Amino acid sequence: MHKHLFALTLFFVATFATAFGQDDYKSTVLKERQEKLAHLIDKETSPFKSKKDRKRMKALHHFDVSEDFIIEAKYKPLGGKDTVTVETSAQTQKQFIRYAELHFEMEDKYFAITAFQSVRAAKKPDYDGSLFLMFTDNTTGNSTYGGGRYIDIPKPTGETVKLDFNRAYNPYCAYGGGFYCPIPPATNFIKAEITAGEKNYDATH
Repeated sequence: MHKHLFALTLFFVATFATAFGQDDYKSTVLKERQEKLAHLIDKETSPFKSKKDRKRMKALHHFDVSEDFIIEAKYKPLGGKDTVTVETSAQTQKQFIRYAELHFEMEDKYFAITAFQSVRAAKKPDYDGSLFLMFTDNTTGNSTYGGGRYIDIPKPTGETVKLDFNRAYNPYCAYGGGFYCPIPPATNFIKAEITAGEKNYDATH
């Protein structure tokens, strides 16, 4: 009797801990989304110089947070020496290092995409070693921004990395003109419905 009671107690404790952890993660992501909006509308931090542009930033739209879109990918470094030119939305070019390949499965399909390192960012003394992922997927141009979305990946420390698509965000170009946003390479097209992260921007809502 006592053994069954003890096992049942452990089950409820584990269930509660799991639920609490999920709620804590969701709260963190929602807070990050609110902070991004605050950053965009604050005069001191906004990339928009016009008060009119800042005032029309009423809201950002996102898919619901889902842990189904936290994907573990195999991390394969590429040596950090292959510098490539990436086209931008303003028909200019930016330099990036092809830093690593990320291999993962989604919707029963296998994908291999490239994570980059900005040549400019890597030269800054406060650079934290994070990687930059720009991608498109089956939602691009429909429910999400036509120019693709980005994810910042913390500096890898092992053979795998977590791709958290709940944290996928739009480039500034999604909100207005005057920016130089890198365009995801065709090789970083993920043929899947990634209904996670930031949606298309609509200035009227």
